[in-house]
Amino acid sequence: MNYTDLIRLSTLLLVTASICLGAGPHPEWKNSLKPKGEPGPELTLASGRRTDYTILIPSKPTTQDRKAAEDLALWLGKVTGAEFPIVSEGRGYRPTGREISIGRTLVLNKALLPDASADLGNEGYAIAVKGKTLFLFGGETRGPINAVYALLEEDLGCRWYDRNSEATIPRITNLKFRPVPRRFVPILEIRHPFY
Repeated sequence: MNYTDLIRLSTLLLVTASICLGAGPHPEWKNSLKPKGEPGPELTLASGRRTDYTILIPSKPTTQDRKAAEDLALWLGKVTGAEFPIVSEGRGYRPTGREISIGRTLVLNKALLPDASADLGNEGYAIAVKGKTLFLFGGETRGPINAVYALLEEDLGCRWYDRNSEATIPRITNLKFRPVPRRFVPILEIRHPFY
């Protein structure tokens, strides 16, 4: 058995043990990735497996915007049991004030957020809140995707330990939280662990 197989087996055993020993995390578990800073206003993304929120993408989304929106809809659905629809701006859509805006939307432009004009490089991202609207946007390559996974991991406690194991996803049918507005631009240009 090589080192990689040993790591995969250990991860599988840990995940299996956590599933078998209880429905939730250890009572002393804390989210070590929880972002530092002043939390924004409380948002209720889902209640009773229903949501009033829509995931909003630009009328001409990039492939990264679309991927970020699809991933967010998938994982928020697994967390809450609610279905989060994805809509494009235009085509008669009128904002309701309960959107999760992905990428450089018109709603983002109208919000006049300070981070919206910041240089986020290629991989950087920002998370912001105005009213009941949550904004996830970023740099030109993976920025919007990084914003989505930062929110899922850091604010909501989702974990993906390796691509071959099951994700550790909290089950929260009434999802109320206060996201921490923030901006992050990585120092490294390449984030792949096997580079």
